[in-house]
Amino acid sequence: MNVQKLLLVTREGWFEITPGALVEIPALPRLKAPAVVVTDFDEAPIGVHRYEGKAAYAAPVIEKHARSQGLTEGAAHIVVHRLASVPGGCIALYTAVALDAWQRMQQWASQQPDHCIVVTLGDLLNNGLQKGQARVLRLGRTAHLVGVNESGVFHASVSAIGRSADDLEGAVRSLASQARHELGKGIKAPVQWGCALGADIATEQRLAAAWGDAARMECTLLPHAEMVAGQRGPVVSALPQWVRSLKGSSVQASPLAKLAWLSESLVAPMAGVTSVVGLGLLLLGVLVQSQAEQEKRAASTQLAQAQAIEARITQANKIEPSATFAPVAEFARQLGDGAAYDPVAMVHLVKQAAGTDIRIQRIRLEPFGNYKRTFRVDGVTTQGGLAAVSRFLSHTKAAGWRAEALDPVEQLPGAFSYRLIAENSPAT
Repeated sequence: MNVQKLLLVTREGWFEITPGALVEIPALPRLKAPAVVVTDFDEAPIGVHRYEGKAAYAAPVIEKHARSQGLTEGAAHIVVHRLASVPGGCIALYTAVALDAWQRMQQWASQQPDHCIVVTLGDLLNNGLQKGQARVLRLGRTAHLVGVNESGVFHASVSAIGRSADDLEGAVRSLASQARHELGKGIKAPVQWGCALGADIATEQRLAAAWGDAARMECTLLPHAEMVAGQRGPVVSALPQWVRSLKGSSVQASPLAKLAWLSESLVAPMAGVTSVVGLGLLLLGVLVQSQAEQEKRAASTQLAQAQAIEARITQANKIEPSATFAPVAEFARQLGDGAAYDPVAMVHLVKQAAGTDIRIQRIRLEPFGNYKRTFRVDGVTTQGGLAAVSRFLSHTKAAGWRAEALDPVEQLPGAFSYRLIAENSPAT
């Protein structure tokens, strides 16, 4: 993902990460450039939940689970990072964000003059993660581990008691012990280690080595940028490189915002392509110029021929048809009009539009008002509800039929009736 401005938001405040510097900034600033905002939403819980049911029910089911487990207080927005079907239901990697915090951040992002993408830690952990891979992300005293093994996605996290080197090392060893069973289900070394904001590279190398030793698995450090944070001194962060590799599919943003980021990232490649194409067109122009004269002469000849043919057509149109031809012409017109109302073709169309979510009860050809012919279709949705009916209407509309709603013949749940009229249908 192309990054012009990178912000990190934690309980400690708002920070802007620039090449070589980490600068603390006021909360909810007015941005003057496209930005990516990485936030943990005040240490919002990340987790994995397996449930029985359909994928469409993931968010409400997980919210209920989070409340019952005491992970959230009050309303929550569930960010589903990864969702997969497993025997008996689904398994999801999620972040449970307090609803007011989510709405406040999204409202601020939407009010910026340029596009602004909000990224959670769960988005980073899940980005591009394949089966057999795992990675660790540390922010402050908390470290999160996410991986995809033979059973699906798994997650473990731990928070150190303090910020000393011993406290942090003890915490990451505990994290490795928690996940050792899941790591043994097909996770391949090395496991990636990244720190959102740390003191120095040596500390992260030591923590990654301690985790690898406890997990009995190789752990490698992701590229970390070194910066200076004013009085805080030197700091390091894996976010600049991590965010640049972020895929649009891993981000919880509107399609319009993702499209804006995609167009931004294509500016430089398109500029290079344009230069090459321009040079090619310049060289091609010399060759085309000589061919153009030949084409011009050939076109003049063709134009003269076309004008002669058009004159003959105009003369022929002036000839009045004989009276005996009128009944034949009317019969041909009626055949053309009736072709649109072929019952066999309509049955095939309605069957395709209904799919498996709608049961068609009857199809009847009948006149209506000024129209010589219309089709009345009565049906009942077996599943899908309004969405199934919407797909049915979209399919028939794409085939050239206009639908008018009618009162259902049978008062059953999901029953509907429509009159289908062919576009440009002749009236009596």
